[in-house]
Amino acid sequence: MVTTVLTGAKRAVCYRRVSSTGQTGERHSSLETQESQYLQYCDSRNYIPIKTFEDVISGRRDDRRDYLRMVDFVKQGGADVVVVQFLDRFGRNPKEILRRYWDLEDHGVSVEATDEDKFKIVAELSEHFKRSYETIDIDGARVLFGDGWGLVRASNTQPVLVLRFEARSKERLAEIIEIFKSKLREYPSVKFSDSDFEIA
Repeated sequence: MVTTVLTGAKRAVCYRRVSSTGQTGERHSSLETQESQYLQYCDSRNYIPIKTFEDVISGRRDDRRDYLRMVDFVKQGGADVVVVQFLDRFGRNPKEILRRYWDLEDHGVSVEATDEDKFKIVAELSEHFKRSYETIDIDGARVLFGDGWGLVRASNTQPVLVLRFEARSKERLAEIIEIFKSKLREYPSVKFSDSDFEIA
């Protein structure tokens, strides 16, 4: 018999929450979407998905059953990482979120958000491009070049960045794409290949 064991891989649990079963929207996703993103996130970082904890209740309440079970589980050594879609899944009270975050860190457990990174990247790209180009930062960053434009925004349903480009010529289009690719290469969490940007 041959057994393969991942050594040194972190064990991760998912905490997913919605206030009601039908809740969706820009900063919220269904329980199924949160679970899917947890599994993708674990796969991309070679984490071992251990268990999912789930509440359908307002984040304003600190007595959420699975939230408390998750905290006990990880503090007793059940996992190394808690994965959430957004930090606000932990609750609506910023003090409670920070208090819990630091408490878990003190127990050697990190809290990682699958989607906070993409919004941070878009915000940083917007600030970067504003220094040199006219940039509209509504729903992402639309960078205007005079003879074309490039847009980067965070997907509301997947852990991905969405990019769109338009220019007056194929040559200029390629140049604008390269400007974006050059900046995106500075982010290790952003994975892409040149074929993702092929011009038809």
